[in-house]
Amino acid sequence: MNIRTWNNHYLLILLALLAFSSNANADKFFRWVDESGEVHYSYTLPPSMSQNGYMKINENGRRVSVVSSADEKSKKLKASLVVENNEGEKIDPEQQKAIKKHDDYLMATYLSVDELTTAYLKKKKIFMEQIALYTSRIENLGSSLEKVTKQEKTTKNKVAKKKLQDYINVTTESINVYKEMVTENNSKLKKIEATYTKDKERLSELLSKDKEPKKKEEKAL
Repeated sequence: MNIRTWNNHYLLILLALLAFSSNANADKFFRWVDESGEVHYSYTLPPSMSQNGYMKINENGRRVSVVSSADEKSKKLKASLVVENNEGEKIDPEQQKAIKKHDDYLMATYLSVDELTTAYLKKKKIFMEQIALYTSRIENLGSSLEKVTKQEKTTKNKVAKKKLQDYINVTTESINVYKEMVTENNSKLKKIEATYTKDKERLSELLSKDKEPKKKEEKAL
């Protein structure tokens, strides 16, 4: 019998035939789903479907075994590699790589926590100076804008009034730009502060671990 594939509505007939059959291939009866989502039953499994997962069924229509798809196997493998950090948070392999990369960067860049703090304070100073500069410009432009606005209201000459209005529009736009720059730099400063706090704690931990083997070696000597 050369049976290849059956649709769902032939399943009952097929199982009835199998119940009276002693076919040697009975334990290799496959149930699989194609790319369009249609369910198929056959004695042979198409090679292209072997990576998509399938089920083996016996002559009584009962499930014998299930083979997971390549995607499911990959997910299970990743799940098995997940570890927990000190806070009990789960970390997958990709996160582990990122953490190790950052740890290596910290250890290669700073010899002590003091060096990290010095670098942080330099960055903070730059942002603080930029924020102070933009804030000063906002105040100066605001003061000028206030005066010109009053002048524009009392000016009757159309040409002069138009020039004052143009100045008001340009100055208002400049003030808004500087305000955005202040907001952006404040946001960056907060991120730097948060990163520094985490890096300081992590570097201190890494340096402590790095000293432990050296202490054991010294005691051994």
